[in-house]
Amino acid sequence: MTKIIDISETKTSLKLIQLSKRIKSITDDEKNSFNSLKIKGDILGDWSHYYWECNGRRIYFTKPFDVDENVVTSKTHENKRVIIPDLFSDLLKVYCIRSLKKGTSAKATSTKVGAIAWFFHHLNFKLENIPKANQDKLDSFIPLMQEFFVKRGPYERVRITRSFIKKLLIPTKLVSSFDPKINMVNPAVSQTDVTTDEYKDRSDSKYLEDIDKYVGIVKRKFNKDIELIKANKNPIYGEPKPGYDELRLLATPFFLAFGLRVGELCRLPENALGYDEVNEKYFLRVLTEKGELAAARPCPRIWQDVIKASFERILELTKPSRARSVEIEKNSELALAKLLSFNERSQEIAKAITSAGFSPNDYFLRSEINQKPAPSDTTLPWSTLRHKDFDYAAKGKISVKNTKDRAKIYTVIYSKKMVIQALISRWNKSHSIVFKENITENGVLKTKVKSKSYQYNLPFSKHLFCAFEATFSGQYVGQGLLPRPMTPRNISRWFCSDSSRSKTVFERYDVKDEDGKFISIASHQFRHWLTTALKRSGKNEMMIDQFMARQPGQSRQYDHRTAKERAEVLRRKYLSDPPPDDALGARIKRMRDNNVSLDEIESAVIHSLSVLHFTPWGTCKRDLDINPCEKGMMCLRGENGEGCQHFGIDTDDHEALINIQNTKILYENQLSALLPNYKELMSTLNRQEPLDQHIQYCIDTINGCEKAISSYNKAKKNQKGQIDIVQVFVPEKD
Repeated sequence: MTKIIDISETKTSLKLIQLSKRIKSITDDEKNSFNSLKIKGDILGDWSHYYWECNGRRIYFTKPFDVDENVVTSKTHENKRVIIPDLFSDLLKVYCIRSLKKGTSAKATSTKVGAIAWFFHHLNFKLENIPKANQDKLDSFIPLMQEFFVKRGPYERVRITRSFIKKLLIPTKLVSSFDPKINMVNPAVSQTDVTTDEYKDRSDSKYLEDIDKYVGIVKRKFNKDIELIKANKNPIYGEPKPGYDELRLLATPFFLAFGLRVGELCRLPENALGYDEVNEKYFLRVLTEKGELAAARPCPRIWQDVIKASFERILELTKPSRARSVEIEKNSELALAKLLSFNERSQEIAKAITSAGFSPNDYFLRSEINQKPAPSDTTLPWSTLRHKDFDYAAKGKISVKNTKDRAKIYTVIYSKKMVIQALISRWNKSHSIVFKENITENGVLKTKVKSKSYQYNLPFSKHLFCAFEATFSGQYVGQGLLPRPMTPRNISRWFCSDSSRSKTVFERYDVKDEDGKFISIASHQFRHWLTTALKRSGKNEMMIDQFMARQPGQSRQYDHRTAKERAEVLRRKYLSDPPPDDALGARIKRMRDNNVSLDEIESAVIHSLSVLHFTPWGTCKRDLDINPCEKGMMCLRGENGEGCQHFGIDTDDHEALINIQNTKILYENQLSALLPNYKELMSTLNRQEPLDQHIQYCIDTINGCEKAISSYNKAKKNQKGQIDIVQVFVPEKD
């Protein structure tokens, strides 16, 4: 009997076999890179494992939903995660390796892997659906993301998926070639448009004008409590334990004076504050984040006494924890053995341990640990022994006579050696968290602060904010046994309300705003507050960028002055000689040539510059909140290349100059393709034809760019007699 073969099924089967072979080939090519990263210690785990340890963080290759069909979060138990099928997992791992090789952080890479896992879920984890990953599939992925994520979440995950398709699936010919596009609006666009509600909401969430006042109220109430305690009276609010509030209050001036990022604050070295004898000024050594070089930032004179006093008090408070950290760093086993010596043990306990067949020198009882420690206690916490990490150190229960009533009690006996091993493991894990490094198999700790620009060895004992592990915990009375630096989470949970059970400092000290709501501050708001304060004081934008360790022009995103405030600053430039070379500047020149009085010129400037908004190419004097731009931000084109009458040029704005030059190149490239000899044919263009209209638009924009660039060149010539030095910081006068 002849067997009938379905040709379509055979073709499909062959395609799937070829697809599998191609994925395996791509995987084999990338395994060499994986092995290299594994040898270096950057990755822990095997290729086949469902997660990798990378820079102290786990990257999971699991499905977006757990076994109970709930969305996987950071709190999902490992046993409930569902492993992704092999070939899909291989593609994820290939993309993960390529991302890590580019220098992308483990946190960002983990986010990318999670987004692509969602896209695979959208493909139902079916191999035959991979070649069908086209524009339609990408578009239909958007509603799924909008269902489970909010704000920028959907857009960012679609953007990552687009990159995955464009940079991996298409080049490896797993899908047919096409140009993937994101057919949704980037939420960030509306946040930068001054006329939108999103812009106002973003500004309100980023900036708190009275941030210094609210912190000052907490400090005043804290000091009042200290005075009451010294007078042997009960405090009104009370600090849970020594250092819990005080250390973080002492850290606050570093936010206000230097605008440090929270990570930069936490990794300040113990010698952070220095003194320049030549200039008679203090400075702060900062291990800068975001790939910038480490820097010595000058301390504003108005803050010097406060910073110096805070620094000295921090060193005083952290001296015991720093000393213990030094001992553990020298010899962890010996140092921890001394802390678990139990020299004041009673004869009954020693006899009970011996009777149970254990050595009193090598074992101890849980009952020997103080269950009610004092707030300043730095011994082993009783609750720590109940953690699962110490389960293997427990060797059963034995009976011992209670020294008070002589009655027998049963208590757990622990191996001192195994408890020390568990404590060392916890010590190592805290290093992995702080330095974002994997724990190596040989136990060698990595204590370097790493950046793209530098590396700096900074063991725990060299951190300025080196406290005990429970100093900032409100759930345990004592300080804890092991020292560790203050972490960004210790700061953020103290300032900002979240889902944790811990009360913020403003809730505990009853600090509310005008609406009766408790204050909540994100640590990054200090940078917005300081930048705006520096802008209001008239500091140069380039100086602010350098002082805050930002990219040129980035401080503009942190500027929360009103449009009227910005206009007031710029008025002085238009009243100077010569004024900026733009429409308003030309008007002022004509008024001066016609002998118009200074008062009338000043009135004209005030009227024209009632508000000021930033554009990518300069400034806009139009009140966009009341009278939005009708020309689609055609600042450089304006009318026939003369530039918009509301457009202003700030020759100190070098970021705008770069944008002007890039715009000019863009339209010149378009014209070179459309009309090689456009200059000779300008007079013959028919403005009724669409192509001619576009060519005319390009020409007008190029003319506007050239005019703006010439304004920068003129300003540069006028400054030739000046010494070309960027003043990094202008100290305040005493």
